[in-house]
Amino acid sequence: MPKSWLDRLELGLVLILSGFVFWPNAIPSICLISILGLRIIQQRKRAFPNGKEWWMLLPLLAILVSWIGFGFQQDGTREVQLWATWLAAFIYFKSSPFKSHFTKGFIFFSFAQAILVLAYFTLAEPLSSAGFSQSFRDTIERVFHVHPTFLSTAWMWAAFLAITQLNILWRNRLLLASVLILMAVLSGGRMPVIAGAIVLTIFSISQIQPLKYKVLASASIGLFFMANVLFNPLISQRFDELTSLSVDYTEGQLLTSTQLRLGIWKCSRLSIQDHWLLGVGTGNTREVLETCYHDYQQVEFFDTEFNTHNQYMHFWLTGGVFSFFAFIIFFGLIMSKAWKNKNYDLLYFYLFVGLIFLTENYFSRQFGMMFTSFFLFSFYYRKDQIS
Repeated sequence: MPKSWLDRLELGLVLILSGFVFWPNAIPSICLISILGLRIIQQRKRAFPNGKEWWMLLPLLAILVSWIGFGFQQDGTREVQLWATWLAAFIYFKSSPFKSHFTKGFIFFSFAQAILVLAYFTLAEPLSSAGFSQSFRDTIERVFHVHPTFLSTAWMWAAFLAITQLNILWRNRLLLASVLILMAVLSGGRMPVIAGAIVLTIFSISQIQPLKYKVLASASIGLFFMANVLFNPLISQRFDELTSLSVDYTEGQLLTSTQLRLGIWKCSRLSIQDHWLLGVGTGNTREVLETCYHDYQQVEFFDTEFNTHNQYMHFWLTGGVFSFFAFIIFFGLIMSKAWKNKNYDLLYFYLFVGLIFLTENYFSRQFGMMFTSFFLFSFYYRKDQIS
């Protein structure tokens, strides 16, 4: 338990920070700044990582170099500012004694949020009227001001943490996880659900004993996943989109999420080919991509701001081949160190988020930056156990 009033204050702020998906962005940002200040006050120089660990800022360095090299583009300021969260998390979790409290708080807030959303659709807008359709996702974003794919990401990861981290009865872990997975599936985030299913399956095969429980757990995950693909309209509809993969759009055509992404990825690939060596600079990607979108003659590509929707391609398009390899090297070093140190929590997390990076550019979003940096550094520096 915290001994001093500073420790108690820090713990309280950490618990608030753990609900970053739940709160408006300003609240977790203020909490992060505050607890970082408390760490520095209490630890001074010891609060900072040692010289051998600064390679963990490679992604930030790549973004900064491409921003500076292309003349401090104004549109890049917003993206660069997000990396302050990465830097703060890197320093804070180095010496934080409350990493396990952060994880438990995240599970609690995620479960509470899932129950709140379920209660809303049960009482205020019953599922019979909202339906298992795009309107379900639209209502979540309108009422709770959170993108439903972000909720799917948070809830799937919270479900995994509930199963693997909490030291409570197995039936209680499974109950928590089941509610979280159900709500993640209903939110319609396809890639978070797939990534979560893969991570849970690998965990079941590698960690659960004896063999019959491995088979049971893996089969249950597989059946649950297939049942949703076949019978959950919100999920099956999104998988049905895979049967008509084409970027030959017609004027006035209403595009599906998959068709939009295919068009975005095609333009991202073509733009990378044209600027493969140095990229286009931090803050210039939207302008370059929109130039390509004009060829589609589809207004939907301009209804909102579409980035590359792929974290790997974003680094390449932003800073060229050097930026891309800086990110890949960083990714590889994290994975190799986690494997060498048998830090399975970090391995599972990076597998989970690494899969999501294929369809999302998380580092250009406040949620993605917080989610990735908080768990990356809390697991990387983790030495305590959750009880």
